[in-house]
Amino acid sequence: MNLKTEEKLLRAYSKLIDAPEQAEKRFMRYAQTAMFICILIIFLLLSDNIDPIENKFYFALFAFISGYAFGLCWWFLQAGTQTVVILKHMSRDSIDKRLEEIAHNTGTRPN
Repeated sequence: MNLKTEEKLLRAYSKLIDAPEQAEKRFMRYAQTAMFICILIIFLLLSDNIDPIENKFYFALFAFISGYAFGLCWWFLQAGTQTVVILKHMSRDSIDKRLEEIAHNTGTRPN
């Protein structure tokens, strides 16, 4: 893995390790929003507002957006439930040590 990418990921996990419950709430809120958008668009598609025969492009576009929102919902739901579990098994000392190694290898200062 690229050192800059690894450093970026480790810094993100370092921020999450301080408050995993806030990250879980944020991801769950995103999941609920995505599911709301998905359901709203499905109701729009099933209503008489869009005729699938006359508006094929719009119908397909809204169906795609609904599916995309549904996929995002599941992704955020998974991220919200698994982040807390994973962070419980991660060590801040290990993250800080690796960040120092990366800083030493790249010649930058650790934050």
